[in-house]
Amino acid sequence: MTHDTHGTHDLSDGFTGQLLVALPHLEDTPFEEAVCLICTHDDEHAFGVIVNKPLDGAKLAEIVKGMGIPSDEAAEETPVYFGGPVGMERGAVLHSLDYRTDETVQITPDVGLTATREALEAICDRTKAPNKAMLIMGHSGWSGGQLENEMKRNDWLSIDAKSEIIFGDKTEAWSDSLSHLGINDLGQFRGNERPVPQPN
Repeated sequence: MTHDTHGTHDLSDGFTGQLLVALPHLEDTPFEEAVCLICTHDDEHAFGVIVNKPLDGAKLAEIVKGMGIPSDEAAEETPVYFGGPVGMERGAVLHSLDYRTDETVQITPDVGLTATREALEAICDRTKAPNKAMLIMGHSGWSGGQLENEMKRNDWLSIDAKSEIIFGDKTEAWSDSLSHLGINDLGQFRGNERPVPQPN
């Protein structure tokens, strides 16, 4: 079964600024039921972060404590997210653009990514924090042409990145993304089992 995964999206920047929605046959991989925001995509590589997978037991306060960054009480209950299997020792802050620095990479008109100590300090202090933010550890990466091939064989579907999905209820992000594509019956994908290469 095939789908119009691109819609009216301008692919001059590849899938930058799109949410990729994993299809069910990616179960038992790091991308099972993943919603992945593509931050950069060109002929040589693609870089993205999964936005709907909290790391078990990981809290923001624990992550920044070892860096000597003070945190408020809210940080003790703030989850940390799995961005993908590459570079799990490195983190970045995905956030609304009421916060931005010279190092911020703008991904959509209202979402940016900043990988600096200053951004970590900001999200640990409610007086400085952006309206919406999440710390993501690791990322998802593809070599040149790899993501395009995965799209062609329907490993992923794509939608325009929506802030309410990126920063909303993580337990509903995958199903909500599919609903935006008009997909409410996952039974239509049964029998479409195929392995997916691991990202580089």
